Amino acid sequence: MKDIGKGLIGTAVDRVEGPAKVAGTARYALDGTAPGMLWGHLVTSRVAAGRLLALDTGAASRSPGVVAVYSPFAPLPIPPLPSVSNPSGARHAPLADPVVHHHGQPVALVVADTPERARAAAASVIATYAAAPAVTGVDAGPATVPGDVEHGEGADIGYSLDGRTVAQALADSDMVVSGRYRTAAQTHVALEPHSTLAWWTGDRLHVRTGHQAIPWLVGELAATFGLDPADIDAVVPHVGGGFGGKTRAGVDVKLACAASKVLGRPVKIVLTRAQVFTATVVRGMTDQRITLGARRDGRLTAIRHHSRSAEAAVLSDLLVAPGHAVTRMLYGADAMEISQRGVTVNLPRTGFMRGPSEVPGLFALETAMDELAHRLGIDPVELRLRNDTPVYPGTDLPWSAKRLATCLRVGAERFGWDERPREPGARREGDHHVGFGMAVTAYRAVRIMPVTVAVTLRADGCAEVATSAVDLGTGMATAIAITAADALDIPIDRVRPRLGDSALPPGGVALGSTGTASVTPAVAAAARAAMDEVLACAAADPRSPAYERPAGAVTVCGGTLRAGATAVPFAEALSSAGRSAVTGTGATAPRGAFDGGRAHWSFGAHFCEVRVHRLTREPRVTRMLGVMDIGRVVNAKAARGQIIGGMVWGLSTALFEGLDFDPRGAMANGNLADYLVPVNADVPDIDVVLLDEPDDAHNELGVRGAGEIGAGGVSAAIGNAIHNAAGIRLRDVPMTIDRMWRGTHDHD
Repeated sequence: MKDIGKGLIGTAVDRVEGPAKVAGTARYALDGTAPGMLWGHLVTSRVAAGRLLALDTGAASRSPGVVAVYSPFAPLPIPPLPSVSNPSGARHAPLADPVVHHHGQPVALVVADTPERARAAAASVIATYAAAPAVTGVDAGPATVPGDVEHGEGADIGYSLDGRTVAQALADSDMVVSGRYRTAAQTHVALEPHSTLAWWTGDRLHVRTGHQAIPWLVGELAATFGLDPADIDAVVPHVGGGFGGKTRAGVDVKLACAASKVLGRPVKIVLTRAQVFTATVVRGMTDQRITLGARRDGRLTAIRHHSRSAEAAVLSDLLVAPGHAVTRMLYGADAMEISQRGVTVNLPRTGFMRGPSEVPGLFALETAMDELAHRLGIDPVELRLRNDTPVYPGTDLPWSAKRLATCLRVGAERFGWDERPREPGARREGDHHVGFGMAVTAYRAVRIMPVTVAVTLRADGCAEVATSAVDLGTGMATAIAITAADALDIPIDRVRPRLGDSALPPGGVALGSTGTASVTPAVAAAARAAMDEVLACAAADPRSPAYERPAGAVTVCGGTLRAGATAVPFAEALSSAGRSAVTGTGATAPRGAFDGGRAHWSFGAHFCEVRVHRLTREPRVTRMLGVMDIGRVVNAKAARGQIIGGMVWGLSTALFEGLDFDPRGAMANGNLADYLVPVNADVPDIDVVLLDEPDDAHNELGVRGAGEIGAGGVSAAIGNAIHNAAGIRLRDVPMTIDRMWRGTHDHD
């Protein structure tokens, strides 16, 4: 077989599922049906904190077509989990008790024979509450030391290279900058709302839902309902976006499964768009304080990063920590001190969102770095280069492959960074101040779960690639097809990916930029194993030109076995041997960020141009560039799309996006009319450069991930450009016009 990566890998390939999506034939979870199916509709809380005193369900129960009404006073049998298989799974069971933790919390489920009847009956339910004061901000509640911080690093981390404390290193610094940075809560609002269809056959559970991780889904449902995982049939068809918001068995999943068990009929629940805002997870708001100390040449002497993050009253098993994942690893310093505290708030449950700790953490860190560069009179790109480190900070551990300096230099040249105004407010074009900004981004490269792939070569000349991995719309099916076609040296239209079914070999999880790096090496290994099976069949077939040939005498090229001057397609070799198909398997094991004696991360650099109107102070981003080191690129078209999508989300974080809560804890903008996101007119020309250099120490294909890294650092780059344009330093996002008017002018 030819060397992997010498054919399709790295080229721009159209999505294999694209025609089905364009034609409307792609099936999603909410398209599922089953004989005798019932529909469930949620009733949600109108208060953010307190207790449900009574629930008048009489009118709902008497409504036409209503089969059942469940509530804390008539609950479904869903036990809470003391520990969960899914590290982001909730301990709290839906409708388990009358305590209200947040506005929009489900307090009842109405089940009827049509969705219209279920919804109408749900509207007739009357709830009585004893409301309590709500905690709606991380600066309002008491901070606690969380029991488990993301990545298991504990609440307080740091180091000292020379024995000095951070306080001592700061005292010895030539320059110290300090600031407070705050980021808003955000919601995913994926195109596909959360939905589940569930039914039982005896003790076997069947689930059709949109989810990012079939192993986590199966594990959590098995623990919840006391089942053997083998007795759960979970199918995740096409998924209309996840972004971290579909990593757990949500209220729709658990309630549909439990109601179906009790009623003995299939039950389907589809959340309304308003319920998606309140009854699913959100990115929690943060309040961060950073202090940087440096020598006159810009080299960092000390980094202090203290964070307070929202932790929902409905607890999860971890707290996303803005400082831990990125501040700890990005720049070298003599001493570092990072602490994380959680604040319990009466807001929807906090969880993963694209760049979970990196988006808020990099906004704070990279804004502070820009402030330091300005104070020292050092170019922001040069400041990053001077603090780049060949090892993981505070250790002797080398990187698996780090090309951050290349990203910075390539980006600066391509963007025209030399034309950046040296002083804030120095460049004006008509009524607009024009400025440049930049920031660094990074994301750890890991493999979270074991992955197995089966490749079956058939006598019709096609290859089936089977694994339970899911495609969120990121292009996983296409990446699998590319890798298999490349490894087998056959046309991609002869590859048939099969995904999203718990009956298939375990395919890991689609989050944390782990999917492609976990699955594609297993695909390549399985393809080789399958072709070895073909060779074995041919070697034992007297009619084959490979019959009894010594090892190495038969080669495979173009899906064809070649022995001397004779060439036989693998399909013909199988038919000749009387085999309809052969199967080979390949696998990858979990890998941590520090396994193999190296630190595994991806890096990148963002550059942007911003125009600020001199009268209205409205900021407009007019150019963006992202230069990314994500290892070998599998599909150039999909990878570029992933980075662009992340950068657009970063733009949204910077200027538009944030959940607003009134003093009572009610969500004030829980709809797509009031929750601001960029429209086409707000998104500028976006340029993406992928270095496309393999990280051979990470896996045999040199592949890392592209899903998370594009969003990190963008909000800081835009804020830094605003400062360069108009001299206004903003330390809170989103950077709305009212904040532009209140912003600090900094021309010193």
